[in-house]
Amino acid sequence: AEHYTANELESVELLRDEAYIDKYMADIRRLFDEIAINTSGTYSYYLCFSPELTNGTTGFYSQFEEDGTIRELSREEFSKLSLLTNDELIEYSNHSGAIGGDWVAPHPSRFTGESVISYVVPVYSDNTFICILGFNMYFNYLLERVNSIELYEYGNALLLGEQKKICYTFIKVYTICKLGVLYGRKIYKPPLSHRGVEALSHG
Repeated sequence: AEHYTANELESVELLRDEAYIDKYMADIRRLFDEIAINTSGTYSYYLCFSPELTNGTTGFYSQFEEDGTIRELSREEFSKLSLLTNDELIEYSNHSGAIGGDWVAPHPSRFTGESVISYVVPVYSDNTFICILGFNMYFNYLLERVNSIELYEYGNALLLGEQKKICYTFIKVYTICKLGVLYGRKIYKPPLSHRGVEALSHG
């Protein structure tokens, strides 16, 4: 999606043309829909254009509903999300080319409070920052994948976080982000659901 977004833009100046940007976004959305549908564990995904290049807050935010359908937020709902902060806008705009994406530590989702991990990448065209693309995945989906790995008779896989520190094993759940979020200490009954880490905390 990042490559397509950067290479399909005919001109940065055209982002102020409402008809053009609507079609451009529709094409990106269709591609993103296909990627999300075929990526297990997806919770939501979005695009947000730089307000310096468009007329106001422009982009889309789509998420999966309980029945598996995709719901796209209305323009009014989207405008209230603040997906691109002023600090991020300044940081991204000060670069003249791609700087790579970042994974965001587990955090509550915007609408349901379920734990998700996020990947956000800034997109550039003609050395100009044009937008960010974001993807949210259920954190429990990742934990389920870790739980499903068996090493011989008693071995288990583990999940490493920042600075290669252990943040999760089948037996213990450690503090997993800088905010010090502790999800629990013992996992009693796998697999985990998508409704929060099924862990009991004793401490």
